[in-house]
Amino acid sequence: MNFKLRELRKSKGLNQSELAELVGVTTRVVGAWERRNTQITLEDAVSVSAALGCTPNDLCGWYDAHPRDGEPDAHTPEGELLRCYRASTPDRRERILGTARDSALLSGEDAERDMAEGECA
Repeated sequence: MNFKLRELRKSKGLNQSELAELVGVTTRVVGAWERRNTQITLEDAVSVSAALGCTPNDLCGWYDAHPRDGEPDAHTPEGELLRCYRASTPDRRERILGTARDSALLSGEDAERDMAEGECA
Protein backbone atom coordinates (compact mmCIF):
# COMPACT_ATOMS: atom_id res chain seq x y z
CA MET A 1 0.00 0.00 0.00
CA ASN A 2 1.27 3.45 -0.91
CA PHE A 3 -0.02 5.26 2.19
CA LYS A 4 -0.21 8.98 1.38
CA LEU A 5 -1.23 10.52 4.70
CA ARG A 6 1.75 12.86 5.07
CA GLU A 7 1.54 13.98 1.44
CA LEU A 8 -2.20 14.67 1.62
CA ARG A 9 -1.96 16.38 5.02
CA LYS A 10 0.77 18.72 3.78
CA SER A 11 -1.12 19.47 0.57
CA LYS A 12 -3.99 20.73 2.75
CA GLY A 13 -1.59 22.92 4.71
CA LEU A 14 -2.16 21.08 7.98
CA ASN A 15 0.39 20.06 10.57
CA GLN A 16 0.05 16.82 12.53
CA SER A 17 -1.53 18.56 15.52
CA GLU A 18 -4.21 20.21 13.40
CA LEU A 19 -5.10 16.95 11.69
CA ALA A 20 -5.12 15.11 15.01
CA GLU A 21 -7.59 17.64 16.39
CA LEU A 22 -9.87 17.30 13.36
CA VAL A 23 -9.84 13.51 13.62
CA GLY A 24 -10.03 13.27 17.41
CA VAL A 25 -6.73 11.52 18.05
CA THR A 26 -3.39 12.65 19.44
CA THR A 27 -0.50 14.11 17.47
CA ARG A 28 1.54 11.04 18.39
CA VAL A 29 -1.04 8.80 16.74
CA VAL A 30 -0.92 10.81 13.50
CA GLY A 31 2.89 10.63 13.57
CA ALA A 32 2.79 6.88 14.13
CA TRP A 33 0.43 6.47 11.16
CA GLU A 34 2.69 8.55 8.94
CA ARG A 35 5.78 6.57 9.96
CA ARG A 36 3.79 3.36 9.55
CA ASN A 37 4.57 2.35 13.10
CA THR A 38 0.85 1.86 13.72
CA GLN A 39 -1.74 0.70 11.21
CA ILE A 40 -4.68 3.00 10.78
CA THR A 41 -8.11 1.47 11.42
CA LEU A 42 -10.81 1.67 8.81
CA GLU A 43 -12.83 3.98 11.04
CA ASP A 44 -9.88 6.33 11.49
CA ALA A 45 -9.04 6.19 7.76
CA VAL A 46 -12.59 7.33 6.97
CA SER A 47 -12.29 10.16 9.53
CA VAL A 48 -8.90 11.23 8.17
CA SER A 49 -10.22 11.11 4.60
CA ALA A 50 -13.16 13.32 5.54
CA ALA A 51 -10.84 15.78 7.28
CA LEU A 52 -8.54 15.91 4.25
CA GLY A 53 -11.34 16.03 1.69
CA CYS A 54 -10.28 12.84 -0.05
CA THR A 55 -11.40 9.23 -0.28
CA PRO A 56 -9.92 6.29 1.62
CA ASN A 57 -8.62 5.08 -1.76
CA ASP A 58 -6.75 8.37 -2.17
CA LEU A 59 -5.36 8.04 1.34
CA CYS A 60 -4.14 4.49 0.71
CA GLY A 61 -2.93 5.25 -2.81
CA TRP A 62 -4.78 2.26 -4.21
CA TYR A 63 -5.87 3.54 -7.60
CA ASP A 64 -6.66 6.74 -9.42
CA ALA A 65 -9.60 5.34 -11.38
CA HIS A 66 -12.02 2.65 -10.39
CA PRO A 67 -10.86 -0.72 -11.71
CA ARG A 68 -14.07 -1.06 -13.68
CA ASP A 69 -12.91 1.88 -15.83
CA GLY A 70 -10.35 -0.43 -17.39
CA GLU A 71 -12.32 -3.67 -17.39
CA PRO A 72 -11.13 -6.52 -19.56
CA ASP A 73 -12.82 -7.10 -22.89
CA ALA A 74 -15.84 -9.35 -22.38
CA HIS A 75 -14.61 -11.53 -25.24
CA THR A 76 -11.39 -12.48 -23.44
CA PRO A 77 -11.16 -15.34 -20.94
CA GLU A 78 -10.59 -12.79 -18.16
CA GLY A 79 -13.63 -10.79 -19.20
CA GLU A 80 -15.77 -13.91 -19.44
CA LEU A 81 -14.69 -15.00 -15.97
CA LEU A 82 -15.54 -11.57 -14.56
CA ARG A 83 -18.93 -11.56 -16.30
CA CYS A 84 -19.75 -15.04 -14.97
CA TYR A 85 -18.66 -14.08 -11.46
CA ARG A 86 -20.84 -10.98 -11.42
CA ALA A 87 -23.85 -12.90 -12.73
CA SER A 88 -23.53 -15.56 -10.04
CA THR A 89 -25.26 -15.92 -6.70
CA PRO A 90 -23.19 -15.29 -3.54
CA ASP A 91 -22.81 -19.05 -2.99
CA ARG A 92 -21.59 -19.60 -6.54
CA ARG A 93 -19.21 -16.64 -6.21
CA GLU A 94 -17.59 -18.36 -3.22
CA ARG A 95 -17.19 -21.52 -5.31
CA ILE A 96 -15.68 -19.56 -8.19
CA LEU A 97 -13.22 -17.87 -5.83
CA GLY A 98 -12.32 -21.17 -4.19
CA THR A 99 -11.61 -22.75 -7.55
CA ALA A 100 -9.54 -19.75 -8.66
CA ARG A 101 -7.52 -19.79 -5.42
CA ASP A 102 -6.89 -23.53 -5.72
CA SER A 103 -5.82 -23.14 -9.34
CA ALA A 104 -3.49 -20.25 -8.51
CA LEU A 105 -1.93 -22.23 -5.67
CA LEU A 106 -1.37 -25.23 -7.92
CA SER A 107 0.08 -23.02 -10.65
CA GLY A 108 2.45 -21.45 -8.13
CA GLU A 109 3.52 -24.87 -6.85
CA ASP A 110 4.09 -26.05 -10.44
CA ALA A 111 6.20 -22.98 -11.17
CA GLU A 112 8.27 -23.48 -8.03
CA ARG A 113 8.80 -27.14 -8.88
CA ASP A 114 9.79 -26.29 -12.46
CA MET A 115 12.27 -23.69 -11.20
CA ALA A 116 13.76 -26.14 -8.71
CA GLU A 117 14.10 -28.81 -11.38
CA GLY A 118 15.71 -26.29 -13.75
CA GLU A 119 18.21 -25.22 -11.09
CA CYS A 120 19.22 -28.82 -10.40
CA ALA A 121 19.68 -29.71 -14.07
